[in-house]
Amino acid sequence: QIGFDWDISPRTLISSSFNINNRKWTMESFTQIEEQVGSGEPTSIEMVTNELNEWRMYVGNFSVNHDFNESQRISFDLDYIDYYQDQPTDYALDFFDDLHSLTHQGGIQVDKETPITTWVGKIDYWAKVSEKVTIEAGIKGIRSDLANNVTVDTLDNELWVRDSIFTNFSVMDENIKAAYVSSSIKVSEKVDVQMGIRYEHTTTNIDSREGENLVYRKFGNWFPSIFMINKIDKNNSWVLSYSRRVNRPSFSQLAPFVLFVDPNNIYSGNVNLLPALTHAVKAEFRHKAILVSLQYSRDKNAIAGFQPKVDENNRFLSLTQNLDYQNNYSLTLAFPIQVTKWWEIQNNLIGSYINLRADFLESPVEISTGNFNFNSTWRFDLPKKFAAEISGFYQSKVFFG
Repeated sequence: QIGFDWDISPRTLISSSFNINNRKWTMESFTQIEEQVGSGEPTSIEMVTNELNEWRMYVGNFSVNHDFNESQRISFDLDYIDYYQDQPTDYALDFFDDLHSLTHQGGIQVDKETPITTWVGKIDYWAKVSEKVTIEAGIKGIRSDLANNVTVDTLDNELWVRDSIFTNFSVMDENIKAAYVSSSIKVSEKVDVQMGIRYEHTTTNIDSREGENLVYRKFGNWFPSIFMINKIDKNNSWVLSYSRRVNRPSFSQLAPFVLFVDPNNIYSGNVNLLPALTHAVKAEFRHKAILVSLQYSRDKNAIAGFQPKVDENNRFLSLTQNLDYQNNYSLTLAFPIQVTKWWEIQNNLIGSYINLRADFLESPVEISTGNFNFNSTWRFDLPKKFAAEISGFYQSKVFFG
């Protein structure tokens, strides 16, 4: 890593940095699979996996910050990120009958290369309009290019055969343009309001090697937010807030990959994922060190991993999918207990309720579940400036997958 700062004037700073990172690991694992079809005799498979996973990363940044005066400033940032992933994996398979006699051998070879390039440019402006009002505004642009090359070959009668279902080459280019404006207003000595709005326009294009257009999306969204803080007195305050936000799928969730748990159980990516859009409302009350918070959010196209699908060869696939919606309700209570001068307890309780609907299966599924989390930290002040701490937590059954 290397970088520099240059004060070209008392009010202007130029900064730049460059970072190179390489992470490489290898793995060898042994898996034993027991299989039984109907009332037939059980059979087994022994699988040895050898995997290489290498990530190379280059990150560069250039920024300029300028203060017009104590009430106005502007900044410009340009970031460049270059990733490259290489992940070849070999699976050696031995098949056994019910007496554990070797019947035949097989293999699977997976090769995956994924270069990703991202440019991010933004300009931000801040101004103090008066003693009670400040404003911020900015524009931002992101361009990402990704190529994903996955090949899967299976050993059949001592010949390697290309698996056309999982072999995939795709390229993605995505452009995101955004603009925002926000303001912080001190309404009175006790009331502060922060509000803003952001507009984003996204264009996503994914093509195959043959030029087939797999995904093309072009859409815009508004993201408003407002926070109101009321300090009733030195011991009591409350906060009300509303926001709309976006959660985009990661490149690793989008880019097709193939990970074999065994020959018939496979993890993979999903190029058809949509971003999740969330409406969130929160009310919070604080009395001294006691906090009570209520929150509700609704996620449209919520992103959920490890969703089931069976392909035409009767193999079980687990891949990330979009739910139709997910509603989240939560209640938080945080409070301390001062047992003695030398013994203090901090407690946090969170109760949650989730209701969701999934439409990607043959029949829609609706699930509702609640869960509870409690953690407690006990602090003891000991003689001669020593201290000790004991902490623990309880988590009830929680929704996963």
